[in-house]
Order: sequence, then C-alpha cells, then structure tokens
Amino acid sequence: MARRKLNPTLTGGFSVLVWGCALPIAKSVEDTVGLVAFLGFAFTAMAVFGVTWHIVTREPLPDRGIFRDWRLYARWACFVLHEGSLAASLVLVQRRHMPFVILLNYVWPTTIILFSVLLSAVQVTRWWRVIVGTLLVLSSIVLEVLGPGTATSDLFATKADCFAYALAFAGALAWGLYSALSRRFGAQTGGTKVLPLFQATLGAALVPSLLPGSSSWSHFTLKAAALLLGYCFLLFVAYLTWDRGMSAGNVVLLSLLADLIPWLSLITASVMLHVSIPAKAVVAAVVLVAGAMAIRMGTTQRPTPAAFEEPAF
Repeated sequence: MARRKLNPTLTGGFSVLVWGCALPIAKSVEDTVGLVAFLGFAFTAMAVFGVTWHIVTREPLPDRGIFRDWRLYARWACFVLHEGSLAASLVLVQRRHMPFVILLNYVWPTTIILFSVLLSAVQVTRWWRVIVGTLLVLSSIVLEVLGPGTATSDLFATKADCFAYALAFAGALAWGLYSALSRRFGAQTGGTKVLPLFQATLGAALVPSLLPGSSSWSHFTLKAAALLLGYCFLLFVAYLTWDRGMSAGNVVLLSLLADLIPWLSLITASVMLHVSIPAKAVVAAVVLVAGAMAIRMGTTQRPTPAAFEEPAF
C-alpha cells in the first residue's frame, strides 16, 4: 500500500507554530548561555538531526551535479544571511526594543510573495491590491516608529539598535528570497536534502562558542539540556516542513499563515521576557497583516511543476 503524504501546505504550517515562539525563547536562553552559544548548539544539533533523518528514511543523497549550480549557492547564501542577520539583531537590540525587531523581521511573509512574483512562481491578478498591500506593510513600520506615544529619539538612541533594525530587515529580505528560490528551483538544487548542509555551515561557524570557558553551559541541568535538545528537534522539523510547504504547497496560503507569527512572537515575548507590548505595536501588527492579506487577494499561485520534489512525511 502506498504511503499517504500529508498536505504540504498544512505541513508547512507547523513551522509557523514553532517559529512564533522561536525569537523570545532564543532571547531568554541568551541570559543563561549566550545567544551565540545557543545558536551554535542549535544549528549543530539540527544538522545532526538532518543527517539522521536521511539515514532513517533512506532518502538518496542529492546528485553531486547540484554543486555546480549557482542557484544552490544562492539558496545557501540567503539561508545563512537570514540566520546570521537575525541572530546579530537579537544580540545587539535592547530588550525593550525587541517588538520593533520582531515587526521588521516578520515582513518576510510579504517579501516571499514579491520575490515569487519576480521568479514567476506567483502571478499578480490585481496590481492595485498588491500596491495597496505593500504600502500598508510599509505603513506598519512607520506607525511603529512614529505612532502615538513613540519616543523616536529613544528607539534610535544607540547605533547598536539602529544596526539591529537594519539587520532584522535584511534578514526578512533574505528569507523571502530563500523561500522563493526554494519554490522556483528547489528540485534542481536538492530540495530539503541540502538543509543539513546549510545548518552545518552555521553550526561550524559558531563552534568556538561551544568550547569550554566560552559559555555558561555548566549552569544547565540535565533536564534543561534535554528540553533544549527537544526544542532544537522541533526547530529542525520546522525548517524541514517549511521547505516541504514551499516546494509543493500553496505559497500564497502558506505565507498568509506565516502572518500569524508576529502575533505569536509578541505574545510569547510578553510572557517569557516580561516585556510590555505597547498598543501601537498591536496596531502596527494589525496593519501589517491587513496589508499582507491585500497582497494575497491580488495574487494567485501558478501550477506546481511536476518536477518539484515531494519528500515523504
């Protein structure tokens, strides 16, 4: 009997739940072992999980010919740029300004659609809706900066905060392009099979943070370490299911589901980090989601080529 595959769009939606809590959890772990050490551990663990996954499922390795394809390196670079930019923004930003970083980073569901239009994976049916939606998304950022009760001088008081905002936005652009490239060229560049390679690159770059004396892992109990490892496994599955959704699911619907992430992040940050979420941040999130929905209503997905990889789940 043939193994039934899960709906790729719903499968990709799992990543929304995990990523909605990812930033606040990463920021909270920073207080114990440092964010860089946490990310080094997380990406190393995810790379190991990825290799184990391929061994257990007996999936064939990608053809070596993909390593001569520039599109693989474009995906690779976007993945590393997103994760590196996001990590750096979290390290640099002050805790009270984290909601603004969350808002800037989570512009990426909209950038997925815009890049997918450029790469012919999504077709525009109503340009005026796309234009209005894009303006609303940009307005949500302006509202956060200039809205009532905003101390703009405090928001941009330090160069570190300003650099963090720029990095968060750059990371949003990078992930939007990565997702669009995975949709358009996933089959030709190894699909989900190369994810462990992307993750191992980041893990290897951050290995020094795991060495004795460079972090405070001694403060971790066995139970806490087990929970952290479990969370890293959830992160691995989230990346896997996101690529699965991008390669074979409905990009327009999946990016719309991703618009829920800012809400989950803001709520989680408020609870875990004891950060008060100002009303203007909630209003800005509403405007951002409204703009994103307008863009979705003005676009439609092109048929999925049969050549796209559909890994079994």
